[in-house]
Amino acid sequence: MTHDDSPVRVSRHEWRIIAVRTWHEFRINQSADIAASLTYYAVLAVFPAVLAGLSILGLFGTAEEVAREVLRVIGDLGGDSFAGALKEPVDQLLDASHQWTAIIVGSVGALWSTSGYLGVFGRGMNRILHVEEGRPFWESRPRMILAAAAVLVLAASVGLLVLLSGPVADGAARTLGLDEGVVFWWDLAKVPVAIALLALTIALLYWATPNVKRRNLRWFSVGAGAAVLAWIATTLLFGWYVLGFDTYERNYGVLGGAVAFLLWGWLSNLAIVFGAVLDTEMERVRQLHAGLPAEEHLHLPLRDDRMIRKNRDQREADRRASADLRAPVDVETFV
Repeated sequence: MTHDDSPVRVSRHEWRIIAVRTWHEFRINQSADIAASLTYYAVLAVFPAVLAGLSILGLFGTAEEVAREVLRVIGDLGGDSFAGALKEPVDQLLDASHQWTAIIVGSVGALWSTSGYLGVFGRGMNRILHVEEGRPFWESRPRMILAAAAVLVLAASVGLLVLLSGPVADGAARTLGLDEGVVFWWDLAKVPVAIALLALTIALLYWATPNVKRRNLRWFSVGAGAAVLAWIATTLLFGWYVLGFDTYERNYGVLGGAVAFLLWGWLSNLAIVFGAVLDTEMERVRQLHAGLPAEEHLHLPLRDDRMIRKNRDQREADRRASADLRAPVDVETFV
């Protein structure tokens, strides 16, 4: 077992060092800016994914229940006025006359947009790991699309676990010929299963996106677990603030829900980035225990370094070209 996938035992003193260094790296790496970029690309991916997801749910013959449940969730998160503004578009998405078109267009758009999100996430991970991006676009993009497919499947599973409750779950059970007992056990099991799938999704992001080669995918990591806990706490506190004080709807009107959604997305990505920094510091301790000099940089092999070498050569060529522009200096004028 190598240092890269071996378990690590951390003392109380080491936990203090990890906590302090995680906070310092989280701040120094400008994690808020990384989260803001991720939020932009996440918004681009959300709408085609929702388009495909709602259309797929409508195929089960529970369109009205799905619409009510979706609008209820949106109303809880973004306010009644925001949910009311989305009622007509949601009803149109569930219209059976163009469901297959919506599924195809939404799936392709979600796959491409999510791969863009993963590309940005990978560059953020590179900054956290202090490595450069060395993979050419024509190789990294197909890999990101494959990873995006896995992320979308996991994210869709989490979304289904959240939405398939109450009348929606009853309607789906009737369509599939299941009895009421299945719905009861479904309601009990869906929350822990959703949390586990969310942690797995985050762990996949940490493993698949950066330009470092890890031996194995860790199905669950300390950073992924911390990210999930931070996301849950952030969502609960932010939801309490939005619903309790009604600040955004009062200040922005019908756009208040959209503003609150964007801020919640930024906080969510901030939690994921925090988990990535924590995982990096856990890896540092693992390598230090193995005797590697990882105080400053981790010792992880790169997936590819071709673009690093190409960029280095281009910078050197630009430096030489710029040096030719410099006028000769008469040394006597400075004496």
